[in-house]
Amino acid sequence: MNCERAEEHLSAFLDHALDSQSHSDVQAHLAQCSRCQAILDEYRANDQLLVTLPRVAPPAALRARLFRSPEYQAILADLDARDASQRDASGAPPLLFPTPQPAHDTPSPLSAGAAQGATVGAEAMPRRGSLPPWARVALPAAAAVALALGGGYAALHRAPSSRTTTGHGISTFGDPGQNGIPLAAGPRVVYERSGTLWSAQERGGSLAQALTPQGTRVAGWAVSPLVSASNARLVVYVDARTGAIHLIRSDGQGDRVIGSVSGGITLDASFWASARGQAINAGLSWSPDAARIAYLATDATGNMRLHVMNADGSNDQAITAGAPALPSAATWSGDSLWLAFTQTSQVGQTLWALDVNRQRSYQIAAQADPTDTRAAVTRITWLATPGNPALTWAARDGESITGIFAAHVLSGTSAQRLTPDATSLTAADFSATNGGGTWLAANGSAIFTVAPFGAGWAPAGTAPAAISHIAWAPTGAYAALAGGGQVALWSASQGMLPVSHPISGAVAPVWSSDGLRLAYTTGDGVTLLRLYNGGLAATVAQVRAPGATAVRWAPDSQSFAVAMPSGVLVVASNGTAPRLVDTSPADGGALAWSNAR
Repeated sequence: MNCERAEEHLSAFLDHALDSQSHSDVQAHLAQCSRCQAILDEYRANDQLLVTLPRVAPPAALRARLFRSPEYQAILADLDARDASQRDASGAPPLLFPTPQPAHDTPSPLSAGAAQGATVGAEAMPRRGSLPPWARVALPAAAAVALALGGGYAALHRAPSSRTTTGHGISTFGDPGQNGIPLAAGPRVVYERSGTLWSAQERGGSLAQALTPQGTRVAGWAVSPLVSASNARLVVYVDARTGAIHLIRSDGQGDRVIGSVSGGITLDASFWASARGQAINAGLSWSPDAARIAYLATDATGNMRLHVMNADGSNDQAITAGAPALPSAATWSGDSLWLAFTQTSQVGQTLWALDVNRQRSYQIAAQADPTDTRAAVTRITWLATPGNPALTWAARDGESITGIFAAHVLSGTSAQRLTPDATSLTAADFSATNGGGTWLAANGSAIFTVAPFGAGWAPAGTAPAAISHIAWAPTGAYAALAGGGQVALWSASQGMLPVSHPISGAVAPVWSSDGLRLAYTTGDGVTLLRLYNGGLAATVAQVRAPGATAVRWAPDSQSFAVAMPSGVLVVASNGTAPRLVDTSPADGGALAWSNAR
C-alpha cells in the first residue's frame, strides 16, 4: 500500500471502521512509514481536542422568543390544516382489528364481550418515510425567525438568562407543557425522578429538563422504538393520580390523554404498591413498528385486563377477560402481529400467545416449567419463523434457571424442553440473529449453546469462573460473560476469548447497538471495553460512578448514560467528558433514549 491509499484510510483506521484486510494493510504501511504515522498522530490529537472543546448553547430567551412567535405558530397551524385535509381525502383501509374470527377451541383468556372500537385509516398514524415535521417547517421557520427577531438579537443576547434552577440544582427551561417551548433535538436520555419524567441531551452543555407537564405524577412509562433514522420517538406514560394514559413527543410537545388504566377504582399509594399497580407500571409495551401500544388496566371489579390500542389511542381493545389471574406485560413479535404474555394465579402461571389482528388466543403452556410448579417465565422471545410463529422462553425458580423451552404456536403440540432434565443454569441469554436463534447458557463455568428446534443442547467451552451474567451483542457475533469478578467473550467460531485485563467485581454487561463497545458496572463505576478485529477486546476506560446501578447506550453508540445514587451521568463512548446531568438519582435506575427532532 502506498502513502496516497493509506492517507485515504487513516480516518477509518482510527475509528476501527475498516475491514480486516484493509486494517492489516494500513497497519503494515504505518509500521514502515513515519510520514503517515505522523498524520495519524495528528488526527488522534485533533480528536482529543474536539472532545475537550466547551459546549455552546443558545440562550433560553432566544428559544422562547423563537418558538412563541406568532409567525412560528402560524406555520404550525398551516401544516396541521394541510395534514388534516390529506387525512380526510386518504380513503385508506383500516389499520387494526378486522372482524374478529371465531375463538380457538383452547380455553382462552379472551374477553367474550370485547368492545369494538371505531376503525382508523392508515393515514391517522404518522406516515413513516415522509419528511419529519421539523424538516417540513425548516424554510418557512427561517423566515419566521427573521420576522420574530428582527434586529433585536444583540439586546436579547445581552439579556440575563431566564433559566430557573430547581431544588435539586438542575437548570431547566421550565415546564414544556406550560410554556410551549420544545426541548432541543437529537438523542436524549429519559428517566423518571420523583414522579416527573426528565431528559437530557446526549451532547451539549445543558442539564436535565422536565419532559412531562406540571400537575402529572408519572407511574409507568415507555419510549417508542426508533423505526428509522428520521423517526422521532414518542413517550407513553400513566398519570398515577388519575390513571390516564398520556402520549407526549420526545421534545416535550403534544401531551394528550389517549386512554386509562383505571376502571373507576381508587388509585392511591396502596394501589400502586400492590401487585396490580406494579404490573400496570411495567405493562406498557410498544410494538416494534411503533404503531400500537399494549398495556394493563383494571376493570370496575378491580380485576386486570390486557389491552391493545393504536398509538394515537384509537381502537382500544380489552384483549383478556377480567379475572383474578394477573397478566404480565406483553412481548411483541418482530412483525408486530403477535403478543406473548403470562397469566399468574394461585395455582401457577400459564403462557399465552395472541394473534392481535384476529383476536385469537392460544394457550402455549399450562406451566412455565412442567417439572417445577414454582417456576415462572424469566425471559420470553419470539423466533424469526415467518408464517409459523414460535416462542422460546426460560423459566426461573429463585436463583436458578430450571429450564429452557420452545413451542410452535399453531401446531397444537406441547412445548419442547431444550435443556436436560434436572439441569439448573446460572445464566442464559438468547440471540435471534444467529440462524433460527441461539441461547447461550451457563451451568457454573460450563458454557452451552441451545438451539430451538435444531441441534439442541451442546457444550461450548469453559469460562474462567462461574458465570452469573450473559449478554449477546446486538449483532449476534459475540456474547459477553461475567462472573466471579472476571470477564470473557464467546463466539461460535472462536470459542472463549479472554479480555485483556481482569475487571474486579464486573457484572451486568451492556452492549452498544453497533456491537463494538461493552460496558460493565463495577463497585465503583463503569469499565468500558472496545472490540477490535479478530474479536480481541481491550479495556479503554474506567469511569468513576460509585454505586452505578444501570447503563444504557445511546442509539448512535457514541455515548451512554449511567444511573447511580448520586445522579445521572452521560459519558462519551471512549469514557471521556463525563457530564453529570442530574444530581438526584433516577427512580428505580430505569433509563431509556429518545430521539427528539
